[in-house]
Amino acid sequence: MSRRPNHVELDGPVRITRVHQADIPPADDGLALIGHAADLGVIGNLGAGHVTAVAWTLADLAGRPRPSAAECAQALAFWTGADR
Repeated sequence: MSRRPNHVELDGPVRITRVHQADIPPADDGLALIGHAADLGVIGNLGAGHVTAVAWTLADLAGRPRPSAAECAQALAFWTGADR
């Protein structure tokens, strides 16, 4: 075993598969929430992309396969500063 704490040695081949966020969108209700905010002018197209990325991060941390409306709402609140 390696002496570096964050380094792992494995005996066999390793295959890592990462699904790109654009391949699987957030849940329909979460996507509708982000779309509605964009339609109202609360966020722009770039902001919608950032909100979606943050929602994916929140879903990953929660162990969910994709963002739900809850993660999308929280990400939107972070982006707009609504939770302050």
